[in-house]
Amino acid sequence: MRLLERDDTGKVRLTEDLYNEIPPYAILSHTWGDGEVLFGDLMDGTGRIKPGYDKIRFCGDQAWRDGLRFFWVDTCCIDKSNSVEFQEAINSMFRWYRNATKCYTYLADVSIPSSDVDDKSIWEPAFRASRWFTRRWTLQELIAPMSVEFFSREGLRLGDKRSLERVIHNVTGIPLEALRGGRLSDFTVSDRMAWTETRRTTREEDMAYSLFGIFDVQLPLIYGEGEKRASKRLWEEIKKHEIPSAPSQLWQDYGRLDATSFRILKVMPGEPGSPIKGYLREFDIANPPEYNALSYVWGHEPAIHQIILNSKPAAIRPNLFHALQRIRSPREPFSLWVDSICINQFNEAERNAQVKEMANIYRKAQAVWIWLGEEDLTSKDAMRLISRINRGDSMWVEKWWEEHDFSAFDQVLQRPWFRRRWVIQEAAFSANSVIFCGSLTVHMGAFSYAVDQVRGRLHTIPPPLISTKTTFLNERLPNFRDSPATRLLGIIEKAFKKSDEDSALIRQLSLETLVDLSSFAETTDPRDAIFALLSLANDVELRESHPGGSIVPSYGSSLLDVFGEFTASHLADSQQEERIGCMAGPSLDVARGMSTMPTAARNLKSVSEVPRWQAPATGHYTPKV
Repeated sequence: MRLLERDDTGKVRLTEDLYNEIPPYAILSHTWGDGEVLFGDLMDGTGRIKPGYDKIRFCGDQAWRDGLRFFWVDTCCIDKSNSVEFQEAINSMFRWYRNATKCYTYLADVSIPSSDVDDKSIWEPAFRASRWFTRRWTLQELIAPMSVEFFSREGLRLGDKRSLERVIHNVTGIPLEALRGGRLSDFTVSDRMAWTETRRTTREEDMAYSLFGIFDVQLPLIYGEGEKRASKRLWEEIKKHEIPSAPSQLWQDYGRLDATSFRILKVMPGEPGSPIKGYLREFDIANPPEYNALSYVWGHEPAIHQIILNSKPAAIRPNLFHALQRIRSPREPFSLWVDSICINQFNEAERNAQVKEMANIYRKAQAVWIWLGEEDLTSKDAMRLISRINRGDSMWVEKWWEEHDFSAFDQVLQRPWFRRRWVIQEAAFSANSVIFCGSLTVHMGAFSYAVDQVRGRLHTIPPPLISTKTTFLNERLPNFRDSPATRLLGIIEKAFKKSDEDSALIRQLSLETLVDLSSFAETTDPRDAIFALLSLANDVELRESHPGGSIVPSYGSSLLDVFGEFTASHLADSQQEERIGCMAGPSLDVARGMSTMPTAARNLKSVSEVPRWQAPATGHYTPKV
């Protein structure tokens, strides 16, 4: 470990590497900005003229006032050009923060005059909104040290981790026991991972590397491997140190479900950060109690978050865990249908039967709650803009498209929910859909209206204000032009003729049309490219009369069987071969290599008559603007 040493004149120098006898030292916690002082800058003497030297001077001076000569700053105490030293530092950093006598948190975005430092109401809003709380590296810098003191940009002391613990708890969701120095091993892996979900890093691999200390693991750094591989290595290492729960202790007693029944999850009340508890009960689909249904993206992460289901532990995936934490009431229980919990995913017959009923489940729900994921500063600005557009506020100023709030709205349209095929029916069958983005909510109707307004305005911008319209639309707000979000909203809008109350009445699109229009949408299981659309199609009921047989959800069927039946049904309808757009792609190419021919495919004149599943260039519906 290499430290900085301040003398009584205020001069600062780097020590040699220290191995055994480390003197008492202070340590700096901050967020990186422009002009940081690096190791090389101190070595060649140019560090003092860089803006980042103000933080080094602050840390040294504060340490001196606290009786400490030595201090550590990550920007300049690590020689990052030395890969061995850098790797050792990353793996040691949690320990270095834990062993520090003092930790000073420098908040560059919290600025107050000295006369107001005692008035917490003046600086607390800026403190809560500080970028420091959004960075993943700073989590261990908050958790590890026993003493963490917070300072404004001017170097004014705002308080410490203990005096501000309630505010910090409310901002981060970290339990008070953890903030007070409780053993991290007393908190489950899912608990600790929940503290990180809204935090980000500049380099994607650091999303995993920054958590080594939180989970007490050490791994080699492989920058360039990407976040997915880095996270996979992290999980594998975490599992080596976990004590697995015995299968008998995990909740798995679904029991047999009648064909006319479904399960509803009763979510018990709880404060943010407390354990999620719930109970599953069975009801008749024809006569259910009041309930809401959740529409969300499963995600590819493993089920690492623990909840209590029917008084026993159960594991769910991170995105669902955060959705339940956000929408759970602190006072009253509520009933919710969640596909991954309410359907026994290990029972093929039950999955087949429940998929057939999914349209009824979403149609009968009091509301469909659409979870887009956690909020950030961008989504807050977007939600504010949506409200302004729906109120009719005047925001269409000259070059309005360059305003930050419109760019923020454009980024919301990139959320993964808009790219999933299952969510089409989940939103289309609902008469009352509410979008959740963290704690922020907006009605689907208001959201769609705002999208249409922006799209319409983009297409009526006078030519003198832009160079070429094509280049302009591609570069500015591209997700309002032609994106998964605008296509999905268009399908939802056109799927039904609706009453004044917005209740779904008449299905207007054929299965073939839906498959083509939803070619942008993804499914984890390629068979769901068809299954996810069956309830939306206006011609599926007629399938049983076709020679190729009916299209019925069956997860026991092969991929080629499913698409073969779809093709045979299409040919029986049209009496001619047509090219049909869908998202089977490489998955179907793999299925073509199977030696077993499905019954439906044998009815075709030759295998070559099975269409190549390529979307036509102009086969997508564009919503009206």
